[in-house]
Amino acid sequence: MTLTQQIQTLQNRGLMIADTNKAEQALDAISYFRLADYWYHLEADHHTHQFLPNSNFEDVLACYYFDKDLKALLFKAIQTIEVSVRSKVIKHFAPTCGPFWFMDATKAINKTRFQTNLDTIKKEVGRSKVTMFANANEVVRHARHRSRGLRAPCRKAPPRCFS
Repeated sequence: MTLTQQIQTLQNRGLMIADTNKAEQALDAISYFRLADYWYHLEADHHTHQFLPNSNFEDVLACYYFDKDLKALLFKAIQTIEVSVRSKVIKHFAPTCGPFWFMDATKAINKTRFQTNLDTIKKEVGRSKVTMFANANEVVRHARHRSRGLRAPCRKAPPRCFS
């Protein structure tokens, strides 16, 4: 369907659209099917996709942008928490267990999860040849040479290895 046809379909189903140019831009940038998740609760009938009375496209967009902003805020908070937890775990293990503590299977409670995470680390270290950091190859090469194996610095280890 063209953007014009999408707008016409929504209007035929009872969705009020005050500014069709704005709706066309939104549908073009976000997509009809992505926005469908945000107008679903405005549908009176989910089989025919008829909208409840007084449902409007602006409310759909407001819901979409609220959700987008909320996800961004939550992701930012989660990143901060993750960095802090990783730092605490590293500060706990590294002084007594060395920089490659996360590769020591004797410290793992769940051996299966440990091996899965170790495999993931090895895969990511191998993949790190293509990265945005100019000196990443040197970091990986140094870690491999120093440990005579495929190892990454402890700051790259997910703390979930030991859960």
